[in-house]
Amino acid sequence: MKNLILQLVSVIGSIGFTLGELYKPKNSIPCSTDKHCPAEWPCCSPYNECGAGPVCVGGCDVRSSFNEESCIPIPALVPNLEVKFASTPKVPKFNANYQPRPPIKEENVPKKANTKVSIIEGELNSKRIIHYAKFLVTPDMKEAAKMLDDFDFTHSGYTSIEPSTGNIVLAMPKKTTGSLVTTTRSFLYGKASLRMKTARSRGVVTAFVLISAIGDEIDFECLGGDLTMVQSNYYSQGQLDYTKMQRFPVSGDTWATYHTYEIDWDPDRIVWYVDGKPARTVVKKDTWDPVKKEFRYPQTPMRLEAAVWPGGSEHNGPGTINWAGGLIDWEHSPDIIERGQFTAQVDQIIVKPYRNKFTEQVQHCLKAKKNATTILDKDLSKVVVSYKKQNKTAKYGESSLQWDCFVTPKVNDWLSSGKIRDSNNSRSNNGLEKHLHTYPDLRLPASRHVII
Repeated sequence: MKNLILQLVSVIGSIGFTLGELYKPKNSIPCSTDKHCPAEWPCCSPYNECGAGPVCVGGCDVRSSFNEESCIPIPALVPNLEVKFASTPKVPKFNANYQPRPPIKEENVPKKANTKVSIIEGELNSKRIIHYAKFLVTPDMKEAAKMLDDFDFTHSGYTSIEPSTGNIVLAMPKKTTGSLVTTTRSFLYGKASLRMKTARSRGVVTAFVLISAIGDEIDFECLGGDLTMVQSNYYSQGQLDYTKMQRFPVSGDTWATYHTYEIDWDPDRIVWYVDGKPARTVVKKDTWDPVKKEFRYPQTPMRLEAAVWPGGSEHNGPGTINWAGGLIDWEHSPDIIERGQFTAQVDQIIVKPYRNKFTEQVQHCLKAKKNATTILDKDLSKVVVSYKKQNKTAKYGESSLQWDCFVTPKVNDWLSSGKIRDSNNSRSNNGLEKHLHTYPDLRLPASRHVII
């Protein structure tokens, strides 16, 4: 059994080798609200690195990107739709679709690794999960529309499907940065639920996060060295305030036992639930910042993320390592010895959006563009949201949201962005030539939680 698992780790690891990260510069370019991305790599990732292509999709931070047109519009989840993953054993037969379109010649891609990637990716595709570097990266509008219809989640890292249970496996082999699954759509207020078994061992972190493209966040975090407790926190616009973190007990071992974690978020309050029981409540009126004259409350469209990441990595700062419980033992931890990797297993995900002040506006858009008096469920899946700041001093928030409908967002390839007039010819190829096999294929939330 151990040998089989180690072989699986090797297979999954080849995903990163095949896809590489050709959509990022060879030398990382940091981005922030004070330092925007350059035109050559116009999009700022949730982890404060500039890139193009897939980086311009999903969590692209409009505040730090080259301009507001760099990020594509965000696919939105609106009432009465919902996102749901439910584990089912015995993965069905599949066809591996949506092969990436790298901006390099096909003969330069390792064909052996491609075969292995097809197996893992095909199993995930059958569960409506697609690799994030492929999602909405296509010059074909029909293919992009089909991706929106066919996939509810993206993944990165060492993600797979456990055949005997049908669970999503979020794995972290030795000396890696883990795995991540994310919803393809964002929602403005709603209830998100995740049923899972967490990873274990000192320094290993399992996270259930709601996060927006501009840094609003609500989370659960489970430390692998303390399997009877769970942590909660929330942030506004990327302002990391760790003093608001609260811990509460969980009955039973979070690694050995499934537990259901829920976040119920509306315009006035947030409630965290564990196994159906409320564990914490935050009311918006209590988040008023008298100095900045604003509510420090999450109020922009969020997507769900589930991840395993190495809080106790030797590459992190001492504050993060201490918070995570200490350095990870990459050699002698039981799961490394027995399985070759740390793992969390996700059994169920449900996201149900609530009505908000934009709901009528969205419905009007759908009816007007369809030129009809009724709206079908399939029409609701054609809604997008984007950010447009009202003036130079305004803060991004609810007032800067722009909703549209019957729009298919996409980027043409790994070197394009959301800007319509963007073209490959206008880009520098600096750093691309030898970039395929040197960079891991991951997008993880660790950088948002680094404690100095």
